[in-house]
Amino acid sequence: MHCADAETNAAARLRYVLAEAQPIIQGYDQDRWAQALDYHTLPLEPALVTVEAVRANTVPLLQRLRNDEWQRVGEHTESG
Repeated sequence: MHCADAETNAAARLRYVLAEAQPIIQGYDQDRWAQALDYHTLPLEPALVTVEAVRANTVPLLQRLRNDEWQRVGEHTESG
């Protein structure tokens, strides 16, 4: 649900910033997603499994970043 989507979006954003020459960080309306995807009717367990799996895949990536990679930035579609 929201946590799973937020974790997935954060993981994708991180990868864009690290891999693209001029990364764009796509904004999204979290409240709209919750309404449109009807989060309250979805089971909790798959969302928690998603968060755990995505984070388990992202943590090793973060742990091996060089100092210069921590300085990379992207342009957010809503806030620059």
